[in-house]
Amino acid sequence: MQIELTGRHVDITDPIRTHIEKKLQKIRSYFNHIIDVRVVLSVEKYRQFAEITISANNGVHFHSHEATNDMYASIDKAVEKLERQLRRRDAKVRATKRRKGPETPAAEEPAETAEGDEEPVEPQESYEQYGEHRVFVSDKFPPKPMSVEEAVMQLGVAGEEFLAFVNARTDDVNVVFKRKEGGFGLLRRSF
Repeated sequence: MQIELTGRHVDITDPIRTHIEKKLQKIRSYFNHIIDVRVVLSVEKYRQFAEITISANNGVHFHSHEATNDMYASIDKAVEKLERQLRRRDAKVRATKRRKGPETPAAEEPAETAEGDEEPVEPQESYEQYGEHRVFVSDKFPPKPMSVEEAVMQLGVAGEEFLAFVNARTDDVNVVFKRKEGGFGLLRRSF
């Protein structure tokens, strides 16, 4: 597990680094398929922000963002949020295994990657102006091919409102979203 620490308007001291590493070792006991962890710590006026993103070898990402008046408290809350997401995902995977029998579901199989063929892509974040609106643009998570079921499972554990993904069956970009009345919706192109 590789940990990447970034500080924005804050110096990452050895005690902070040690605290983060200790907390993340606890997460590893829940989920051992973690490839890398990105931690961004920032300070804005009186708020201390901790943003943690975990990437797993099967293409699943977990993300949490917390803000308090104390950096250690922000880190602790962000890690607790990730633990809840991982426990929820673990429960869903176990329920799926019980329903399907002894077979391993596709969501648990590691993604196949070509060794050494591609350079790692650095995430880009910027703002763009669209008329009078300033829009935050991020390509942190390049869409990886997955089934609709995998996308719904990832959306359920990520705590987001929607997820864009490449449908493995059709090779089209689809969007799954949470419906206000409960359940999930799927947007796909039709022309």
